[in-house]
Amino acid sequence: MTEGRAPPAVRARLCLGVTGHRLSHPALAGRAQSVEAAIQRVLGVVEQAGAGFVEIRLHTMLADGVDQMAARVALEQEWDHVAPLPFGVALTAAIGASVQEASSQDRQDLLTQAQRAFAPEAEASSNANLAEFVRLAKVSHVFALSDSDEQLAKQWIEAGVDPVLQQRFEAVSSERYALAARISIEQSDVVIAVWDGGVRSLIGGTGHTIRQALEAGAPVIWIDPAAPDNLRVLNSQDDLLITSPARGPTDVDPTFELITGICARVSRELVADKRTRGAGRYHHERRRRGNGILWRGYRLIENWFGRVRDAKPSTPTALTVMFALPEAHGQSAWADAYVALKGISGQDDPWVAKLAVTFNARFGWADCVATELSDAYRGGMVLNFALAACAVLVGLIHAPLGSGEEWLFALGELLLVSTIMVITGLGVLRGWHERWLESRRIAEYLRHSFYLQPLGIMRPVGRWPQGLTSSWPEEYVRATLREVGLPRHNIDARYVSAVLFDVILPHVSAQMTYHREKGVRLHTVHRNLDRMSVTLFVLAFLLVAIHVSAHFLGFNFPDWLSSWFTFLGVAFPMLGATLSGIRFFGDFERFGSISDVAARNLEGLAARMEALKGRGEAVDYDTAARLARAVEMVFVEELGSWQAIFGGKHMGVPS
Repeated sequence: MTEGRAPPAVRARLCLGVTGHRLSHPALAGRAQSVEAAIQRVLGVVEQAGAGFVEIRLHTMLADGVDQMAARVALEQEWDHVAPLPFGVALTAAIGASVQEASSQDRQDLLTQAQRAFAPEAEASSNANLAEFVRLAKVSHVFALSDSDEQLAKQWIEAGVDPVLQQRFEAVSSERYALAARISIEQSDVVIAVWDGGVRSLIGGTGHTIRQALEAGAPVIWIDPAAPDNLRVLNSQDDLLITSPARGPTDVDPTFELITGICARVSRELVADKRTRGAGRYHHERRRRGNGILWRGYRLIENWFGRVRDAKPSTPTALTVMFALPEAHGQSAWADAYVALKGISGQDDPWVAKLAVTFNARFGWADCVATELSDAYRGGMVLNFALAACAVLVGLIHAPLGSGEEWLFALGELLLVSTIMVITGLGVLRGWHERWLESRRIAEYLRHSFYLQPLGIMRPVGRWPQGLTSSWPEEYVRATLREVGLPRHNIDARYVSAVLFDVILPHVSAQMTYHREKGVRLHTVHRNLDRMSVTLFVLAFLLVAIHVSAHFLGFNFPDWLSSWFTFLGVAFPMLGATLSGIRFFGDFERFGSISDVAARNLEGLAARMEALKGRGEAVDYDTAARLARAVEMVFVEELGSWQAIFGGKHMGVPS
C-alpha cells in the first residue's frame, strides 16, 4: 500500500511575556537605566541559553517603560515581537501617550494624531511617547482588541472633564489590560516582571499579571526596581510570601537554570531522531493508505452490537478506512470553517492560509496514524479474544466429531495460541497502545484548537494535561500552535461575533451531535454484548441441566449426542466469557457516559451562543473568549477521561 509522508518536524519556540511598571511609576523614578540594564541582562541570558535550537518570541503590550525597554531589545536581537493590545492600536497609543489630567479636547487631539500616525506614509508625531509607540508597533506583530473601541474612546475622551467618569474608565480599562495580559501569558513559557512587590489586587496591574501567570503555571522572573541586580524566580504564588533577598548582585543562576531547563525539556521532547522514542518515532511512522483487514474486529463489534432497536437507521461504523493524504485532510475536516474564516478575514489573508496549511498537514498525519494504530491495538485485542475462544473449542471438538486424529486438533489449538502470542508480542514490541494514545492526543488537541486559534485562545503552559508516560504530544501541539501564532488582524466586534457564531458554534453543534450519537451507540453495544453473553450462559445452563436430568431420569442419550451436549456445554459459556471480556476491554458503557457528559456540556454552551446570536448584537471579546475557553475545557476533559480509561489497558493476552 502507498505510504504517506510525515509533515516536517515542528520548530520549538521559546516564548516570553514581559510585564512591568510604566516610566511614570514611582518605583522607576531615577532607576530606569538600572532596570533597563537588568532587562537586557535577563534577555541576554535567554539568548545564551536558547541559542542554537530554539527561536525566541517576546510578548509585550508596548506600554512606555518596561514593555518598550524589552521590545527594543527583542527587535535589536531580531526576535519575533508580538504585541497583544488592550484596545485598537490607535486608541492604545493615545491612552498610553496621554496624562491623567489631560482635558477632553487634548485627548481627542491625541487620538486623532494616533490615527493619522498609523496611516501609510505618515510623519512622526511631535509627541515623543506616541511616536515611540507607533515606531515599535509598526515593526511588531500586533494583536489588537478593538472590539469596544468606539464606546471606550468616547468614555476616555469624556472622562477628561469628570473625575467620576475617569475613575469608571480606569476600572473598565484595567479589565482590558488584564485581557491582553492573559493572552500574553497563554502564549508564554516564562514571564519577566519588573515589579516593586506592592499591590497584587489591582486588575490589569503588574502584580495582578504576576498572579495570573503563577495561577496559570507559568514561572516568573522577578526584577525588583529597588534592587534590579537581584533576580528571583517565582514558580507559585507561595513564592510571593518569601521576602528574603536573592543570593547576590551578580548571581543569574536561577534565571539561567530556568531558561536552560525549559529549552532542554522542549528540545528533548521534540527531537525528531528516529532512534529515539516519542516525537522521533512519530515523525518516522510508516503510515499506510488504509487499515489492515486483520485489525477490523473492534469496528465489527461496534457494527454488530451497536444497532439501536426501533430507531432510525444510522450510518454504521466503516470497516474499511482509506486515509486521505495529510495535506488534503482539511478539505473535509474543517472546510466550512476555513471558508468562513476567509470570508471574515479576507480571501487573501496569509494568516488564515498558514493556519489551514499547518493544521491540515499536522492534524491529517496525527489523525491517520492514530486511526491505524487504534485499529491495530483494539482490533488486535478483539482478535486475541476470538482466537482464545477458538483455541479452546478446537481443542475440544474432536470428541463430538468422533475423530481419532486428536493430534490434528491439538496442532490447530497450538497454532491459534501461537498466533495470539505473535499478535501480542508484535503489539508490545511496536508499542501500538502507547503510540495510539500519543498520536490521538495530538489529533484531538489540534482538531479543536483550529476553531479557537482565530481568537488567540491557547491553554497556558502550566495547564496542559500530562500523559501517563509521556508529555511530548503536548509540547508538539503547543509548538504547532505557536508556529501559526496569533492572527495579525483587527479584532473588532464584527470579527469576534463572526468567529464565535460562524466558526466555533457550528463546531460545537457538530461535536454535540457526534457525542450524543456516540453515547447512544456505545451504550447499545454494552447492552447487546451483555445480553448475548447472558443468553449464551443461559443456553449452557439449559443444555447441562437437560443432560444431567436425563441421566437421573434413566434416559441415556446416544454417545454422539451426549458428546455434543458436553461440547456445547463448554462452548456456550466460553463464547459468553469471550464477549464479556471484549465488553470489559472496550469499556463501552464508561466511554458512552463520557460522551453523554461531553454532549450535555456542549449543549449548554451551544444554547448560550445561540441566545447571544439571537439578540442580533455584536459580542465583545471577553464574552467570546470565555465561551471559547469553556468549549476547550469540555474537549480537554473528555480527552483526559478517555485517556485515563484506556491508558491502563495495555496490549496483552486475554485474561
